[in-house]
Amino acid sequence: MSMASTVSGVGHPPEVERRAGGPAPTAPRTPRTRATPNQSPLLAQEISSRGCPRAPEEGVLSVDVQHLGPSNATRGPPLMGEAHRCLNIILHEHATMVQFEHRGRRPSVNGEAWVAPSAVLVGDVNVASGSSVWFGAVLRADGAPIRVGNDSNVQDGAVLHPDRSAAYIGSRVTIGHGAVLEGVYVEDEVLIGIGALVLEDTRVGRGSLVAAGAVVPSGMDIPAGSLLMGNPARIVGSVEPRHQRLIQEAWRHYRELMESYRRLAPPTG
Repeated sequence: MSMASTVSGVGHPPEVERRAGGPAPTAPRTPRTRATPNQSPLLAQEISSRGCPRAPEEGVLSVDVQHLGPSNATRGPPLMGEAHRCLNIILHEHATMVQFEHRGRRPSVNGEAWVAPSAVLVGDVNVASGSSVWFGAVLRADGAPIRVGNDSNVQDGAVLHPDRSAAYIGSRVTIGHGAVLEGVYVEDEVLIGIGALVLEDTRVGRGSLVAAGAVVPSGMDIPAGSLLMGNPARIVGSVEPRHQRLIQEAWRHYRELMESYRRLAPPTG
Protein backbone atom coordinates (compact mmCIF):
# COMPACT_ATOMS: atom_id res chain seq x y z
CA MET A 1 0.00 0.00 0.00
CA SER A 2 1.40 3.42 -0.93
CA MET A 3 1.97 6.08 1.68
CA ALA A 4 -0.50 8.30 -0.17
CA SER A 5 -3.21 5.76 0.60
CA THR A 6 -1.99 5.24 4.16
CA VAL A 7 -1.96 8.90 5.16
CA SER A 8 -5.17 10.84 5.47
CA GLY A 9 -6.49 14.19 4.61
CA VAL A 10 -5.81 14.82 0.95
CA GLY A 11 -8.98 13.58 -0.74
CA HIS A 12 -12.01 15.52 -1.76
CA PRO A 13 -14.91 15.66 0.71
CA PRO A 14 -17.38 12.82 0.07
CA GLU A 15 -20.44 13.74 -1.95
CA VAL A 16 -23.71 13.67 -0.10
CA GLU A 17 -26.40 11.71 -1.88
CA ARG A 18 -30.00 12.74 -1.70
CA ARG A 19 -32.22 9.71 -1.47
CA ALA A 20 -35.91 10.00 -2.14
CA GLY A 21 -38.12 8.55 0.58
CA GLY A 22 -41.64 7.21 0.40
CA PRO A 23 -44.70 9.42 0.00
CA ALA A 24 -45.13 11.83 2.88
CA PRO A 25 -48.30 11.58 4.94
CA THR A 26 -50.96 14.12 4.08
CA ALA A 27 -50.97 17.08 6.47
CA PRO A 28 -53.17 20.18 6.74
CA ARG A 29 -51.85 23.04 4.68
CA THR A 30 -50.46 26.01 6.59
CA PRO A 31 -49.86 29.57 5.39
CA ARG A 32 -46.38 30.08 3.99
CA THR A 33 -44.17 32.65 5.65
CA ARG A 34 -41.91 34.72 3.45
CA ALA A 35 -38.27 33.86 4.06
CA THR A 36 -35.88 36.53 5.25
CA PRO A 37 -32.81 37.20 3.02
CA ASN A 38 -30.64 34.66 4.88
CA GLN A 39 -33.38 32.15 5.60
CA SER A 40 -34.39 29.21 3.45
CA PRO A 41 -38.08 28.92 2.44
CA LEU A 42 -38.12 25.45 4.02
CA LEU A 43 -37.04 26.85 7.38
CA ALA A 44 -39.55 29.69 7.10
CA GLN A 45 -42.29 27.11 6.48
CA GLU A 46 -41.11 25.17 9.55
CA ILE A 47 -41.26 28.31 11.67
CA SER A 48 -44.69 29.21 10.32
CA SER A 49 -46.20 25.79 10.87
CA ARG A 50 -44.80 25.21 14.37
CA GLY A 51 -44.72 28.74 15.74
CA CYS A 52 -40.98 28.75 16.35
CA PRO A 53 -39.11 31.95 17.23
CA ARG A 54 -37.15 33.90 14.68
CA ALA A 55 -33.49 33.09 14.12
CA PRO A 56 -30.90 35.22 15.93
CA GLU A 57 -29.63 37.88 13.55
CA GLU A 58 -25.95 37.41 14.38
CA GLY A 59 -26.04 33.73 13.47
CA VAL A 60 -23.92 32.59 16.40
CA LEU A 61 -25.28 31.27 19.70
CA SER A 62 -22.98 31.87 22.68
CA VAL A 63 -23.91 29.56 25.54
CA ASP A 64 -22.91 29.84 29.20
CA VAL A 65 -21.47 26.38 29.84
CA GLN A 66 -22.27 26.63 33.55
CA HIS A 67 -25.97 26.79 32.72
CA LEU A 68 -26.04 24.69 29.58
CA GLY A 69 -29.20 22.61 29.48
CA PRO A 70 -32.63 22.31 27.91
CA SER A 71 -33.93 25.39 29.73
CA ASN A 72 -31.05 27.88 29.80
CA ALA A 73 -29.12 29.93 27.25
CA THR A 74 -27.39 33.27 27.59
CA ARG A 75 -29.17 36.46 26.61
CA GLY A 76 -32.49 34.78 26.01
CA PRO A 77 -35.61 33.47 27.70
CA PRO A 78 -35.83 29.92 29.07
CA LEU A 79 -36.16 27.41 26.26
CA MET A 80 -38.34 24.40 26.79
CA GLY A 81 -39.58 21.53 24.69
CA GLU A 82 -40.63 22.51 21.17
CA ALA A 83 -39.00 25.95 21.35
CA HIS A 84 -35.65 24.36 22.19
CA ARG A 85 -36.00 22.01 19.22
CA CYS A 86 -36.75 24.94 16.95
CA LEU A 87 -33.73 26.87 18.21
CA ASN A 88 -31.52 23.98 17.15
CA ILE A 89 -32.96 24.11 13.64
CA ILE A 90 -32.46 27.84 13.41
CA LEU A 91 -28.89 27.57 14.67
CA HIS A 92 -27.95 25.03 12.05
CA GLU A 93 -29.44 27.16 9.27
CA HIS A 94 -27.83 30.43 10.24
CA ALA A 95 -24.70 29.93 12.34
CA THR A 96 -21.25 30.20 10.81
CA MET A 97 -19.99 28.21 13.78
CA VAL A 98 -21.09 27.06 17.21
CA GLN A 99 -18.99 28.72 19.88
CA PHE A 100 -19.02 28.45 23.65
CA GLU A 101 -17.58 30.98 26.03
CA HIS A 102 -15.67 29.40 28.91
CA ARG A 103 -14.34 31.23 31.98
CA GLY A 104 -14.62 34.56 30.21
CA ARG A 105 -12.75 33.37 27.11
CA ARG A 106 -14.40 32.91 23.75
CA PRO A 107 -13.08 31.75 20.37
CA SER A 108 -11.47 34.18 17.93
CA VAL A 109 -11.56 33.36 14.22
CA ASN A 110 -9.75 35.51 11.67
CA GLY A 111 -11.99 36.99 8.99
CA GLU A 112 -9.93 35.20 6.32
CA ALA A 113 -10.42 31.79 7.96
CA TRP A 114 -13.44 29.49 7.61
CA VAL A 115 -15.20 27.33 10.19
CA ALA A 116 -17.90 24.85 9.14
CA PRO A 117 -21.39 25.32 10.61
CA SER A 118 -21.25 22.07 12.58
CA ALA A 119 -17.77 22.63 14.03
CA VAL A 120 -17.63 23.47 17.75
CA LEU A 121 -15.15 25.90 19.30
CA VAL A 122 -14.92 26.26 23.07
CA GLY A 123 -13.06 28.86 25.11
CA ASP A 124 -9.61 30.27 24.33
CA VAL A 125 -9.32 29.24 20.68
CA ASN A 126 -7.61 31.30 17.98
CA VAL A 127 -7.81 30.38 14.29
CA ALA A 128 -5.50 32.39 12.03
CA SER A 129 -5.88 33.64 8.46
CA GLY A 130 -6.33 31.10 5.69
CA SER A 131 -7.08 28.22 8.04
CA SER A 132 -10.18 26.04 8.01
CA VAL A 133 -12.02 23.94 10.57
CA TRP A 134 -14.27 21.36 8.94
CA PHE A 135 -17.58 19.67 9.66
CA GLY A 136 -17.92 18.04 13.06
CA ALA A 137 -14.49 19.10 14.28
CA VAL A 138 -14.18 20.11 17.95
CA LEU A 139 -11.60 22.59 19.27
CA ARG A 140 -12.15 22.46 23.02
CA ALA A 141 -10.02 24.87 25.04
CA ASP A 142 -11.62 24.40 28.44
CA GLY A 143 -8.33 23.16 29.92
CA ALA A 144 -5.66 25.10 28.01
CA PRO A 145 -5.54 27.42 24.97
CA ILE A 146 -5.62 26.30 21.33
CA ARG A 147 -3.80 28.17 18.57
CA VAL A 148 -4.09 27.31 14.87
CA GLY A 149 -1.59 29.04 12.56
CA ASN A 150 -1.99 30.31 9.01
CA ASP A 151 -3.23 28.14 6.12
CA SER A 152 -3.76 25.04 8.27
CA ASN A 153 -6.76 22.72 8.20
CA VAL A 154 -8.51 20.72 10.90
CA GLN A 155 -10.55 18.18 9.01
CA ASP A 156 -13.93 16.59 9.65
CA GLY A 157 -14.40 14.99 13.06
CA ALA A 158 -10.95 15.88 14.37
CA VAL A 159 -10.65 16.85 18.04
CA LEU A 160 -8.19 19.24 19.67
CA HIS A 161 -8.54 19.04 23.46
CA PRO A 162 -5.50 20.15 25.48
CA ASP A 163 -5.49 19.54 29.21
CA ARG A 164 -2.33 20.77 30.98
CA SER A 165 -0.44 22.32 28.05
CA ALA A 166 -1.64 24.53 25.22
CA ALA A 167 -2.22 23.01 21.80
CA TYR A 168 -0.22 24.91 19.21
CA ILE A 169 -0.74 24.05 15.54
CA GLY A 170 1.71 25.76 13.22
CA SER A 171 1.18 27.09 9.70
CA ARG A 172 0.38 24.92 6.68
CA VAL A 173 -0.48 21.95 8.88
CA THR A 174 -3.01 19.28 7.92
CA ILE A 175 -4.88 17.42 10.67
CA GLY A 176 -6.71 14.51 9.07
CA HIS A 177 -10.25 13.30 9.60
CA GLY A 178 -10.93 11.96 13.08
CA ALA A 179 -7.47 12.67 14.47
CA VAL A 180 -7.23 13.54 18.17
CA LEU A 181 -4.60 15.93 19.52
CA GLU A 182 -4.12 16.88 23.17
CA GLY A 183 -1.69 19.53 24.46
CA VAL A 184 0.80 19.27 21.61
CA TYR A 185 3.20 21.55 19.75
CA VAL A 186 3.03 20.93 16.02
CA GLU A 187 5.54 22.87 13.94
CA ASP A 188 4.93 24.13 10.40
CA GLU A 189 4.16 21.95 7.37
CA VAL A 190 3.24 18.79 9.25
CA LEU A 191 0.65 16.21 8.19
CA ILE A 192 -1.26 14.28 10.87
CA GLY A 193 -3.05 11.33 9.25
CA ILE A 194 -6.63 10.09 9.57
CA GLY A 195 -7.45 8.77 13.03
CA ALA A 196 -4.02 9.47 14.50
CA LEU A 197 -3.76 10.13 18.24
CA VAL A 198 -1.12 12.58 19.47
CA LEU A 199 -0.97 12.67 23.26
CA GLU A 200 -0.09 15.41 25.77
CA ASP A 201 3.26 17.23 25.78
CA THR A 202 4.35 15.95 22.38
CA ARG A 203 6.36 18.08 19.97
CA VAL A 204 6.14 17.30 16.25
CA GLY A 205 9.05 18.76 14.29
CA ARG A 206 8.67 20.75 11.10
CA GLY A 207 7.91 18.83 7.93
CA SER A 208 7.08 15.57 9.72
CA LEU A 209 4.39 13.10 8.74
CA VAL A 210 2.35 11.07 11.25
CA ALA A 211 0.68 8.20 9.41
CA ALA A 212 -2.99 7.30 9.67
CA GLY A 213 -3.90 5.52 12.91
CA ALA A 214 -0.58 6.17 14.60
CA VAL A 215 -0.63 6.64 18.39
CA VAL A 216 2.08 9.07 19.46
CA PRO A 217 2.83 8.62 23.19
CA SER A 218 2.89 11.49 25.65
CA GLY A 219 6.08 13.50 25.87
CA MET A 220 7.61 12.36 22.57
CA ASP A 221 9.96 14.88 20.93
CA ILE A 222 9.90 14.23 17.19
CA PRO A 223 12.77 15.65 15.11
CA ALA A 224 12.03 17.66 11.98
CA GLY A 225 11.33 15.66 8.84
CA SER A 226 10.40 12.44 10.63
CA LEU A 227 8.05 9.73 9.37
CA LEU A 228 6.05 8.04 12.15
CA MET A 229 3.89 4.94 12.04
CA GLY A 230 2.40 2.39 14.42
CA ASN A 231 0.89 1.96 17.88
CA PRO A 232 2.82 3.08 19.79
CA ALA A 233 4.22 5.29 17.05
CA ARG A 234 7.88 5.10 16.25
CA ILE A 235 10.08 6.90 13.78
CA VAL A 236 10.47 4.58 10.80
CA GLY A 237 12.53 6.92 8.67
CA SER A 238 12.81 10.39 7.24
CA VAL A 239 10.26 12.15 5.09
CA GLU A 240 11.11 11.58 1.43
CA PRO A 241 10.40 13.92 -1.51
CA ARG A 242 7.12 12.09 -2.25
CA HIS A 243 5.99 12.65 1.34
CA GLN A 244 6.99 16.30 1.14
CA ARG A 245 4.85 16.67 -1.98
CA LEU A 246 1.94 15.05 -0.14
CA ILE A 247 2.28 17.49 2.77
CA GLN A 248 2.34 20.47 0.40
CA GLU A 249 -0.55 19.20 -1.71
CA ALA A 250 -2.68 18.56 1.38
CA TRP A 251 -2.60 22.05 2.86
CA ARG A 252 -2.81 23.74 -0.56
CA HIS A 253 -5.81 21.62 -1.54
CA TYR A 254 -7.69 22.53 1.64
CA ARG A 255 -6.73 26.20 1.28
CA GLU A 256 -8.33 26.23 -2.18
CA LEU A 257 -11.30 24.17 -1.03
CA MET A 258 -11.90 26.59 1.82
CA GLU A 259 -12.26 29.46 -0.64
CA SER A 260 -15.03 27.64 -2.49
CA TYR A 261 -16.91 27.19 0.80
CA ARG A 262 -16.37 30.82 1.76
CA ARG A 263 -18.25 31.79 -1.40
CA LEU A 264 -21.22 29.73 -0.21
CA ALA A 265 -21.27 31.04 3.35
CA PRO A 266 -20.00 34.24 4.97
CA PRO A 267 -16.58 34.07 6.65
CA THR A 268 -16.52 33.62 10.40
CA GLY A 269 -15.25 36.27 12.72
